[in-house]
Amino acid sequence: NNVAMINNRLKHYAEAEKAYREILDLLNTQEGSNPMHIAAVNNNLAVCLQTQEKFEESLEPISKIVAISTELSYGPGVALGEVNWSKSLNALERWSEALVHGQKSYDFALSAGMKNAKASAMKNMSRAYSGLGNHTLAIAYADSAVEIFREIQQMGELFPALFYQSEAYKNAGKYEEALDIFIAFHELQDSVYSEETKQTTESMRAKFE
Repeated sequence: NNVAMINNRLKHYAEAEKAYREILDLLNTQEGSNPMHIAAVNNNLAVCLQTQEKFEESLEPISKIVAISTELSYGPGVALGEVNWSKSLNALERWSEALVHGQKSYDFALSAGMKNAKASAMKNMSRAYSGLGNHTLAIAYADSAVEIFREIQQMGELFPALFYQSEAYKNAGKYEEALDIFIAFHELQDSVYSEETKQTTESMRAKFE
């Protein structure tokens, strides 16, 4: 697991994928393995596959996450699994299916009080609605997702949410609003990365001293 995590951080995704699959082979053949451990590794594998844009392959481990979490009545696991399911289906342009899983993730996240998962579900639903040509709902869900990510200061999720919000406005023919959002997206991205660089530099200087 440590090998997989290190390779992920180094962006050696093929090596990370190989390690996650080896872990699953061990867990699935070991008597008395904890189902939640199996679900967690499947989640890591699914995210690793999505990072490599292997969206079709990611569907199998995602379905296992949802199946295990459903069997154990673990709502947060179901919500996060459904979020990733919707994300992969959107990438495959299977809009109707993506919307179904997006709605499921939204419902579970809402019942569990998971703001981050709720906003991610709304971002996915926005993409699906945009793909289906329902621009009014696409914009509504995109706006709500961006608002929540700003509120909880989840920058890693805010960037793609802003990008999809810009896309939703563009697809609706609202080009001026789309451009404003796109500019704000780049300005925020530049400021955050500048701050991260500053913090890293200060940390290195402190360690050197």
